[in-house]
Amino acid sequence: MITVEVFTKNNLYIGLKSKGHAYFSDKEDIVCAGVSTLTQTLYFYIKSLGISDKDMCVKQNKGYLYLRLFKHIEKQSVQSGFSYMITGLKLLEADYSKYIKLKITEVRDDKV
Repeated sequence: MITVEVFTKNNLYIGLKSKGHAYFSDKEDIVCAGVSTLTQTLYFYIKSLGISDKDMCVKQNKGYLYLRLFKHIEKQSVQSGFSYMITGLKLLEADYSKYIKLKITEVRDDKV
């Protein structure tokens, strides 16, 4: 199962952690492909806004993506990017709930 946890602080999206594999199919895992497309698109969209790697923490590995913004969180374009990604993830979760779990977590400190 893939778990995508989106972190919020003070009602603003600040990051995400996506981990796991869907194991939907041995040949064409459309669930993994969908989650990867949505989360990677958010990352590259944020970079396209001119937000540099020093303003965020990114860790990637096979089946894992961690993204945490430190600056520019309040930008409407950043928040909209997260909202669009979440909409796509909710649609995937509605159709493939055995393979993906989406969580929104409010954090109280900077330790995520």
